[in-house]
Amino acid sequence: MDQKLMYSRTEAARMLGVSLRLIDRMIADGALAVKHIGRRVLIPLASLDRFIHAADPAPPKPLSTASAGQQNPKSLEVPR
Repeated sequence: MDQKLMYSRTEAARMLGVSLRLIDRMIADGALAVKHIGRRVLIPLASLDRFIHAADPAPPKPLSTASAGQQNPKSLEVPR
């Protein structure tokens, strides 16, 4: 068995290409499940797989060429 079943926060951050701080936020938000073994916080491979394969949010819609870089001044008015 070549692949580990659990990864440290640092290893998980490297695998996902994100910062350690973001990993901590993802854990706090429940986006990544963890296992505590003694004082160590380990992230199961299954949790990383679930996160990686989760449905991505819809990509942002591209701006039309007619309105790219231009804003309608009326759209910025505050209703009274």
